[in-house]
Amino acid sequence: MSAATFLRGRLGEFRSKLGALGARDFRLLFVGQGFSQLGDWMNRVGLIVLVHNLTGQPAAIALLLFAQILPRAVLLPVGGVLADRWPKRQLMIVMDLVRAIIAAGFLLAPALPTPTLAVIYIYTLVVGLQIFTSLFNPARSAVVPALVPTPHLGAANAMIGIVAQAAMLIGPAIGGLVLLWSGVNGVFLVNASTFLISAAFLALMSLTEPPRGQARRKSVLVDLREGGAVVRTSRVLQACIAGFAFVGAANLCLQVTMVDLVSGPLHQKVEVLGPLLTLVGLGMLAGSWPTAWALPRFGPLPLLGASVVLLGLDTLVIGRSTSFALAAAGFAINGALTAAADITSETTIGRLAPPDRTGRIFGLHQWVLSLGHIAGIIAGGLLPYLFGVAATITLVGVAIAVMGLLNALRAGVSAPPYPITSR
Repeated sequence: MSAATFLRGRLGEFRSKLGALGARDFRLLFVGQGFSQLGDWMNRVGLIVLVHNLTGQPAAIALLLFAQILPRAVLLPVGGVLADRWPKRQLMIVMDLVRAIIAAGFLLAPALPTPTLAVIYIYTLVVGLQIFTSLFNPARSAVVPALVPTPHLGAANAMIGIVAQAAMLIGPAIGGLVLLWSGVNGVFLVNASTFLISAAFLALMSLTEPPRGQARRKSVLVDLREGGAVVRTSRVLQACIAGFAFVGAANLCLQVTMVDLVSGPLHQKVEVLGPLLTLVGLGMLAGSWPTAWALPRFGPLPLLGASVVLLGLDTLVIGRSTSFALAAAGFAINGALTAAADITSETTIGRLAPPDRTGRIFGLHQWVLSLGHIAGIIAGGLLPYLFGVAATITLVGVAIAVMGLLNALRAGVSAPPYPITSR
Protein backbone atom coordinates (compact mmCIF):
# COMPACT_ATOMS: atom_id res chain seq x y z
CA MET A 1 0.00 0.00 0.00
CA SER A 2 1.38 3.39 -1.00
CA ALA A 3 1.66 6.27 1.45
CA ALA A 4 -0.89 8.26 -0.55
CA THR A 5 -3.42 5.43 -0.43
CA PHE A 6 -2.87 5.03 3.30
CA LEU A 7 -3.34 8.75 3.92
CA ARG A 8 -6.52 8.83 1.78
CA GLY A 9 -7.90 5.94 3.78
CA ARG A 10 -7.14 7.60 7.10
CA LEU A 11 -8.63 10.89 5.86
CA GLY A 12 -11.80 9.12 4.76
CA GLU A 13 -12.02 7.42 8.15
CA PHE A 14 -11.59 10.76 9.94
CA ARG A 15 -14.33 12.31 7.81
CA SER A 16 -16.65 9.45 8.69
CA LYS A 17 -15.98 10.13 12.38
CA LEU A 18 -17.12 13.72 11.82
CA GLY A 19 -20.30 12.45 10.20
CA ALA A 20 -22.19 13.13 13.41
CA LEU A 21 -21.64 16.85 12.89
CA GLY A 22 -23.49 16.53 9.59
CA ALA A 23 -26.70 16.27 11.61
CA ARG A 24 -27.88 19.85 12.20
CA ASP A 25 -29.71 19.07 15.42
CA PHE A 26 -26.72 17.26 16.90
CA ARG A 27 -24.55 20.29 16.07
CA LEU A 28 -26.94 22.51 18.01
CA LEU A 29 -26.80 20.20 21.03
CA PHE A 30 -23.02 19.87 20.70
CA VAL A 31 -22.35 23.63 20.63
CA GLY A 32 -24.91 24.52 23.31
CA GLN A 33 -23.55 21.94 25.71
CA GLY A 34 -20.02 23.13 25.03
CA PHE A 35 -20.95 26.58 26.34
CA SER A 36 -22.85 25.11 29.30
CA GLN A 37 -20.01 22.83 30.39
CA LEU A 38 -17.51 25.66 30.04
CA GLY A 39 -19.66 27.65 32.46
CA ASP A 40 -19.84 24.70 34.86
CA TRP A 41 -16.06 24.59 35.26
CA MET A 42 -15.80 28.36 35.58
CA ASN A 43 -18.48 28.23 38.26
CA ARG A 44 -16.56 25.53 40.16
CA VAL A 45 -13.54 27.84 40.32
CA GLY A 46 -15.66 30.72 41.62
CA LEU A 47 -17.38 28.60 44.25
CA ILE A 48 -14.15 27.06 45.56
CA VAL A 49 -12.51 30.47 45.83
CA LEU A 50 -15.54 32.05 47.51
CA VAL A 51 -16.04 29.21 50.02
CA HIS A 52 -12.32 29.21 50.82
CA ASN A 53 -12.34 32.99 51.37
CA LEU A 54 -15.39 32.72 53.61
CA THR A 55 -14.24 29.79 55.76
CA GLY A 56 -10.55 29.03 55.21
CA GLN A 57 -11.45 25.37 55.92
CA PRO A 58 -10.66 22.45 53.55
CA ALA A 59 -13.63 20.61 55.07
CA ALA A 60 -15.92 23.28 53.63
CA ILE A 61 -14.65 22.42 50.14
CA ALA A 62 -15.32 18.71 50.80
CA LEU A 63 -18.88 19.56 51.83
CA LEU A 64 -19.23 21.52 48.61
CA LEU A 65 -18.30 18.36 46.68
CA PHE A 66 -20.89 16.32 48.60
CA ALA A 67 -23.52 18.98 47.93
CA GLN A 68 -22.85 18.54 44.22
CA ILE A 69 -23.06 14.75 44.24
CA LEU A 70 -25.77 13.79 46.74
CA PRO A 71 -28.75 15.21 44.76
CA ARG A 72 -27.68 13.10 41.79
CA ALA A 73 -27.70 9.96 43.93
CA VAL A 74 -31.35 10.63 44.76
CA LEU A 75 -32.87 12.19 41.65
CA LEU A 76 -31.13 10.85 38.54
CA PRO A 77 -33.59 7.93 38.17
CA VAL A 78 -36.46 10.42 38.43
CA GLY A 79 -34.78 12.49 35.72
CA GLY A 80 -34.80 9.41 33.52
CA VAL A 81 -38.52 8.93 34.10
CA LEU A 82 -39.23 12.56 33.17
CA ALA A 83 -37.12 12.20 30.02
CA ASP A 84 -39.37 9.34 28.86
CA ARG A 85 -42.63 10.95 29.98
CA TRP A 86 -42.17 14.48 28.66
CA PRO A 87 -40.76 15.90 25.41
CA LYS A 88 -37.00 15.88 26.00
CA ARG A 89 -36.23 19.13 24.19
CA GLN A 90 -38.80 21.12 26.15
CA LEU A 91 -37.70 19.47 29.39
CA MET A 92 -34.07 20.45 28.79
CA ILE A 93 -35.01 24.02 27.90
CA VAL A 94 -37.02 24.42 31.11
CA MET A 95 -34.21 22.93 33.19
CA ASP A 96 -31.69 25.30 31.59
CA LEU A 97 -33.87 28.34 32.32
CA VAL A 98 -34.36 27.29 35.94
CA ARG A 99 -30.64 26.65 36.34
CA ALA A 100 -29.87 30.08 34.90
CA ILE A 101 -32.01 31.66 37.63
CA ILE A 102 -30.33 29.58 40.37
CA ALA A 103 -26.85 30.30 38.98
CA ALA A 104 -27.61 34.03 39.03
CA GLY A 105 -28.55 33.63 42.70
CA PHE A 106 -24.86 33.13 43.56
CA LEU A 107 -24.40 36.84 42.84
CA LEU A 108 -26.05 37.61 46.19
CA ALA A 109 -23.74 35.39 48.28
CA PRO A 110 -20.84 37.86 48.79
CA ALA A 111 -23.29 40.53 50.04
CA LEU A 112 -24.79 38.42 52.84
CA PRO A 113 -24.05 39.75 56.35
CA THR A 114 -22.10 36.82 57.83
CA PRO A 115 -19.79 34.15 56.38
CA THR A 116 -21.84 31.37 57.97
CA LEU A 117 -25.05 32.60 56.38
CA ALA A 118 -23.28 33.02 53.03
CA VAL A 119 -21.89 29.46 53.09
CA ILE A 120 -25.29 27.97 53.99
CA TYR A 121 -26.83 29.99 51.17
CA ILE A 122 -24.17 28.74 48.72
CA TYR A 123 -24.69 25.11 49.70
CA THR A 124 -28.45 25.52 49.29
CA LEU A 125 -28.04 26.93 45.78
CA VAL A 126 -25.53 24.20 44.87
CA VAL A 127 -28.03 21.53 45.92
CA GLY A 128 -30.77 23.28 43.94
CA LEU A 129 -28.56 23.52 40.87
CA GLN A 130 -27.72 19.83 41.08
CA ILE A 131 -31.37 18.87 41.51
CA PHE A 132 -32.26 20.39 38.14
CA THR A 133 -29.03 19.10 36.58
CA SER A 134 -30.11 15.61 37.67
CA LEU A 135 -33.37 16.14 35.79
CA PHE A 136 -31.51 17.52 32.74
CA ASN A 137 -28.68 15.02 32.21
CA PRO A 138 -30.65 11.82 31.44
CA ALA A 139 -32.62 13.69 28.78
CA ARG A 140 -29.41 15.04 27.25
CA SER A 141 -27.91 11.55 27.03
CA ALA A 142 -31.15 10.09 25.71
CA VAL A 143 -31.52 12.54 22.80
CA VAL A 144 -28.15 11.73 21.22
CA PRO A 145 -29.25 8.35 19.73
CA ALA A 146 -32.23 10.15 18.15
CA LEU A 147 -30.09 12.87 16.56
CA VAL A 148 -27.39 10.88 14.73
CA PRO A 149 -27.41 7.75 12.56
CA THR A 150 -26.56 4.63 14.52
CA PRO A 151 -23.16 4.05 12.82
CA HIS A 152 -22.09 7.52 13.98
CA LEU A 153 -23.25 7.12 17.59
CA GLY A 154 -19.81 6.16 18.91
CA ALA A 155 -18.22 9.13 17.17
CA ALA A 156 -20.95 11.43 18.51
CA ASN A 157 -20.30 10.31 22.08
CA ALA A 158 -16.56 10.70 21.51
CA MET A 159 -17.12 14.28 20.35
CA ILE A 160 -19.28 15.04 23.39
CA GLY A 161 -16.53 13.62 25.58
CA ILE A 162 -13.93 15.77 23.82
CA VAL A 163 -16.01 18.90 24.43
CA ALA A 164 -16.43 17.95 28.11
CA GLN A 165 -12.70 17.49 28.56
CA ALA A 166 -11.86 20.64 26.61
CA ALA A 167 -14.21 22.50 28.95
CA MET A 168 -12.41 20.94 31.93
CA LEU A 169 -9.09 22.17 30.56
CA ILE A 170 -10.17 25.64 29.40
CA GLY A 171 -12.98 26.46 31.85
CA PRO A 172 -10.85 26.84 35.00
CA ALA A 173 -8.34 28.98 33.11
CA ILE A 174 -11.05 31.29 31.78
CA GLY A 175 -12.68 31.30 35.20
CA GLY A 176 -9.39 32.37 36.73
CA LEU A 177 -9.05 35.25 34.27
CA VAL A 178 -12.63 36.40 34.85
CA LEU A 179 -11.98 36.13 38.58
CA LEU A 180 -9.00 38.47 38.25
CA TRP A 181 -10.89 40.97 36.13
CA SER A 182 -14.27 41.13 37.85
CA GLY A 183 -14.25 38.90 40.96
CA VAL A 184 -16.46 35.93 41.76
CA ASN A 185 -19.60 37.74 40.64
CA GLY A 186 -18.20 38.00 37.13
CA VAL A 187 -17.74 34.22 37.10
CA PHE A 188 -21.27 33.62 38.39
CA LEU A 189 -22.75 35.98 35.80
CA VAL A 190 -20.96 34.28 32.92
CA ASN A 191 -22.07 30.83 34.16
CA ALA A 192 -25.71 31.93 34.35
CA SER A 193 -25.50 33.24 30.79
CA THR A 194 -24.19 29.89 29.49
CA PHE A 195 -27.42 28.22 30.59
CA LEU A 196 -29.36 30.78 28.55
CA ILE A 197 -27.10 30.11 25.54
CA SER A 198 -27.69 26.37 25.90
CA ALA A 199 -31.46 26.92 26.09
CA ALA A 200 -31.33 29.06 22.93
CA PHE A 201 -29.52 26.33 20.97
CA LEU A 202 -31.99 23.72 22.25
CA ALA A 203 -34.90 25.91 21.15
CA LEU A 204 -33.53 25.82 17.58
CA MET A 205 -33.27 22.03 17.66
CA SER A 206 -35.98 19.70 16.33
CA LEU A 207 -36.44 16.25 17.79
CA THR A 208 -38.70 13.37 16.85
CA GLU A 209 -40.00 11.83 20.07
CA PRO A 210 -41.04 8.17 20.40
CA PRO A 211 -44.70 7.49 21.22
CA ARG A 212 -45.34 7.48 24.95
CA GLY A 213 -48.61 5.57 25.05
CA GLN A 214 -50.05 5.63 28.57
CA ALA A 215 -46.82 6.65 30.30
CA ARG A 216 -48.45 9.70 31.90
CA ARG A 217 -50.93 7.51 33.74
CA LYS A 218 -48.30 5.33 35.39
CA SER A 219 -46.66 5.94 38.73
CA VAL A 220 -43.00 6.87 38.89
CA LEU A 221 -42.21 3.53 40.54
CA VAL A 222 -43.83 1.63 37.68
CA ASP A 223 -41.80 3.64 35.18
CA LEU A 224 -38.61 2.93 37.12
CA ARG A 225 -39.38 -0.79 37.21
CA GLU A 226 -39.92 -0.80 33.44
CA GLY A 227 -36.50 0.76 32.88
CA GLY A 228 -34.92 -1.64 35.36
CA ALA A 229 -36.57 -4.60 33.62
CA VAL A 230 -34.68 -3.79 30.41
CA VAL A 231 -31.37 -3.72 32.28
CA ARG A 232 -32.14 -6.96 34.13
CA THR A 233 -32.55 -8.80 30.82
CA SER A 234 -29.29 -7.53 29.31
CA ARG A 235 -25.94 -8.54 30.75
CA VAL A 236 -24.28 -6.12 28.35
CA LEU A 237 -26.18 -3.16 29.82
CA GLN A 238 -25.49 -4.41 33.34
CA ALA A 239 -21.77 -4.64 32.57
CA CYS A 240 -21.67 -1.13 31.09
CA ILE A 241 -23.50 0.44 34.02
CA ALA A 242 -21.46 -1.38 36.67
CA GLY A 243 -18.13 -1.01 34.84
CA PHE A 244 -18.26 2.75 34.54
CA ALA A 245 -19.36 3.04 38.18
CA PHE A 246 -16.13 1.23 39.13
CA VAL A 247 -14.20 3.79 37.08
CA GLY A 248 -16.03 6.62 38.85
CA ALA A 249 -15.19 5.19 42.26
CA ALA A 250 -11.48 4.92 41.43
CA ASN A 251 -11.32 8.44 40.03
CA LEU A 252 -13.09 10.12 42.95
CA CYS A 253 -10.82 8.29 45.39
CA LEU A 254 -7.85 9.67 43.47
CA GLN A 255 -9.30 13.19 43.53
CA VAL A 256 -9.80 13.08 47.30
CA THR A 257 -6.30 11.75 47.96
CA MET A 258 -4.36 13.75 45.35
CA VAL A 259 -3.18 16.47 47.71
CA ASP A 260 -1.77 13.98 50.22
CA LEU A 261 -0.30 11.85 47.43
CA VAL A 262 1.52 14.81 45.90
CA SER A 263 2.83 16.23 49.17
CA GLY A 264 3.59 12.80 50.66
CA PRO A 265 4.96 9.90 48.56
CA LEU A 266 5.67 12.10 45.51
CA HIS A 267 7.43 14.84 47.55
CA GLN A 268 6.06 17.67 45.41
CA LYS A 269 4.45 21.03 46.07
CA VAL A 270 0.67 21.23 45.96
CA GLU A 271 0.90 23.51 42.91
CA VAL A 272 1.59 20.48 40.69
CA LEU A 273 -2.05 19.41 41.11
CA GLY A 274 -2.97 21.67 38.20
CA PRO A 275 -0.58 20.01 35.72
CA LEU A 276 -1.65 16.55 36.90
CA LEU A 277 -5.33 17.35 36.30
CA THR A 278 -4.39 18.78 32.92
CA LEU A 279 -2.70 15.48 32.06
CA VAL A 280 -5.92 13.64 32.94
CA GLY A 281 -7.86 15.90 30.58
CA LEU A 282 -5.29 15.49 27.80
CA GLY A 283 -5.41 11.73 28.28
CA MET A 284 -9.19 11.79 27.87
CA LEU A 285 -8.85 13.82 24.70
CA ALA A 286 -6.26 11.38 23.36
CA GLY A 287 -8.38 8.34 24.22
CA SER A 288 -11.64 9.50 22.64
CA TRP A 289 -11.04 8.90 18.92
CA PRO A 290 -9.27 5.53 19.34
CA THR A 291 -12.26 4.35 21.36
CA ALA A 292 -14.70 5.45 18.65
CA TRP A 293 -12.56 3.52 16.14
CA ALA A 294 -12.25 0.36 18.27
CA LEU A 295 -15.83 0.08 19.50
CA PRO A 296 -17.50 -1.21 16.30
CA ARG A 297 -14.54 -3.49 15.61
CA PHE A 298 -14.20 -5.25 18.97
CA GLY A 299 -17.57 -4.72 20.63
CA PRO A 300 -18.44 -3.16 23.98
CA LEU A 301 -17.63 -5.92 26.44
CA PRO A 302 -13.98 -6.59 25.51
CA LEU A 303 -13.29 -2.86 25.27
CA LEU A 304 -15.05 -1.98 28.52
CA GLY A 305 -13.55 -4.94 30.40
CA ALA A 306 -10.04 -4.09 29.26
CA SER A 307 -10.53 -0.39 30.10
CA VAL A 308 -11.73 -1.03 33.65
CA VAL A 309 -9.11 -3.67 34.45
CA LEU A 310 -6.29 -1.55 33.04
CA LEU A 311 -7.57 1.52 34.89
CA GLY A 312 -7.48 -0.46 38.13
CA LEU A 313 -3.90 -1.54 37.43
CA ASP A 314 -2.99 2.03 36.49
CA THR A 315 -4.43 3.25 39.79
CA LEU A 316 -2.30 0.65 41.56
CA VAL A 317 0.82 1.96 39.79
CA ILE A 318 -0.04 5.52 40.82
CA GLY A 319 -0.44 4.39 44.42
CA ARG A 320 2.90 2.58 44.51
CA SER A 321 4.82 5.27 42.65
CA THR A 322 7.44 7.45 44.32
CA SER A 323 8.45 9.02 41.00
CA PHE A 324 6.54 12.10 39.90
CA ALA A 325 7.19 11.29 36.22
CA LEU A 326 5.71 7.79 36.63
CA ALA A 327 2.70 9.12 38.52
CA ALA A 328 2.17 11.82 35.86
CA ALA A 329 2.17 9.17 33.14
CA GLY A 330 -0.31 7.18 35.23
CA PHE A 331 -2.70 10.14 35.43
CA ALA A 332 -2.53 10.65 31.65
CA ILE A 333 -3.28 6.95 31.10
CA ASN A 334 -6.12 7.24 33.63
CA GLY A 335 -7.70 9.92 31.44
CA ALA A 336 -7.45 7.80 28.28
CA LEU A 337 -8.96 4.73 29.97
CA THR A 338 -11.73 6.79 31.56
CA ALA A 339 -12.65 8.14 28.13
CA ALA A 340 -12.72 4.60 26.71
CA ALA A 341 -15.04 3.35 29.45
CA ASP A 342 -17.28 6.42 29.22
CA ILE A 343 -17.73 6.37 25.45
CA THR A 344 -18.24 2.60 25.43
CA SER A 345 -20.95 2.66 28.10
CA GLU A 346 -22.79 5.71 26.69
CA THR A 347 -22.76 4.36 23.13
CA THR A 348 -23.84 0.87 24.13
CA ILE A 349 -26.77 2.13 26.19
CA GLY A 350 -27.77 4.40 23.31
CA ARG A 351 -27.78 1.45 20.92
CA LEU A 352 -29.42 -1.19 23.08
CA ALA A 353 -32.01 0.80 25.06
CA PRO A 354 -35.54 0.82 23.60
CA PRO A 355 -36.33 4.36 22.37
CA ASP A 356 -39.28 4.78 24.75
CA ARG A 357 -37.15 3.79 27.79
CA THR A 358 -33.82 5.39 26.92
CA GLY A 359 -34.20 8.20 29.46
CA ARG A 360 -34.86 5.81 32.32
CA ILE A 361 -31.91 3.60 31.47
CA PHE A 362 -29.56 6.58 31.20
CA GLY A 363 -30.97 7.86 34.48
CA LEU A 364 -30.21 4.50 36.11
CA HIS A 365 -26.73 4.51 34.58
CA GLN A 366 -25.92 7.98 35.93
CA TRP A 367 -27.45 7.14 39.32
CA VAL A 368 -25.23 4.07 39.73
CA LEU A 369 -22.27 6.21 38.67
CA SER A 370 -23.10 8.73 41.40
CA LEU A 371 -23.11 5.89 43.93
CA GLY A 372 -19.66 4.92 42.67
CA HIS A 373 -18.55 8.52 43.18
CA ILE A 374 -19.81 8.50 46.75
CA ALA A 375 -18.05 5.19 47.42
CA GLY A 376 -14.81 6.67 46.04
CA ILE A 377 -15.12 9.78 48.21
CA ILE A 378 -15.75 7.69 51.32
CA ALA A 379 -12.84 5.36 50.55
CA GLY A 380 -10.50 8.24 49.82
CA GLY A 381 -11.61 10.10 52.92
CA LEU A 382 -11.53 7.27 55.47
CA LEU A 383 -9.08 4.56 54.40
CA PRO A 384 -5.95 6.75 54.53
CA TYR A 385 -6.46 7.05 58.30
CA LEU A 386 -6.19 3.26 58.52
CA PHE A 387 -3.66 2.36 55.81
CA GLY A 388 -2.04 5.57 54.58
CA VAL A 389 -2.51 7.31 51.24
CA ALA A 390 -0.29 5.11 49.07
CA ALA A 391 -1.77 1.87 50.44
CA THR A 392 -5.32 3.22 50.03
CA ILE A 393 -4.81 4.04 46.35
CA THR A 394 -3.13 0.67 45.84
CA LEU A 395 -6.01 -1.21 47.50
CA VAL A 396 -8.59 0.69 45.46
CA GLY A 397 -6.65 -0.08 42.27
CA VAL A 398 -6.55 -3.81 43.06
CA ALA A 399 -10.26 -3.82 43.94
CA ILE A 400 -11.23 -2.03 40.70
CA ALA A 401 -9.12 -4.37 38.56
CA VAL A 402 -10.64 -7.46 40.19
CA MET A 403 -14.22 -6.16 40.04
CA GLY A 404 -13.73 -5.05 36.43
CA LEU A 405 -12.48 -8.50 35.45
CA LEU A 406 -15.33 -10.29 37.26
CA ASN A 407 -17.85 -7.88 35.72
CA ALA A 408 -16.58 -8.61 32.21
CA LEU A 409 -16.45 -12.39 32.77
CA ARG A 410 -19.98 -12.41 34.18
CA ALA A 411 -21.31 -10.63 31.10
CA GLY A 412 -19.27 -12.80 28.72
CA VAL A 413 -16.40 -10.96 27.06
CA SER A 414 -16.74 -13.18 24.00
CA ALA A 415 -20.22 -11.83 23.24
CA PRO A 416 -20.35 -10.49 19.67
CA PRO A 417 -20.38 -6.75 18.96
CA TYR A 418 -23.83 -5.25 18.82
CA PRO A 419 -25.24 -5.16 15.31
CA ILE A 420 -25.00 -2.03 13.18
CA THR A 421 -28.69 -1.32 12.74
CA SER A 422 -30.82 1.80 12.50
CA ARG A 423 -33.03 2.79 15.35
